[in-house]
Amino acid sequence: MRKQIKDKNGLFYTLANDGMYYPNISIPKGADYDIGRFGRMRGRYLRENKNSYYTALLISGNLNQNLYDTNTECENMIETMTERLMKK
Repeated sequence: MRKQIKDKNGLFYTLANDGMYYPNISIPKGADYDIGRFGRMRGRYLRENKNSYYTALLISGNLNQNLYDTNTECENMIETMTERLMKK
């Protein structure tokens, strides 16, 4: 068996010790974000309920960016709501 193969979509797979081929995917450079609570919650939701979308984001290298953006947006919304409540 070959050590590395390429599929029709251009992804490379490497043969592991257990005889299975695993995709060669990694976090793109500059995409190593600190994902907070809401990003982790979104990641868990996508993994459990929207597996194909989660996999597509992972393979394309956009998963961390998506989770980071979600986390940032949620934190901004909480901050805005807290300020409004404090004014009332």
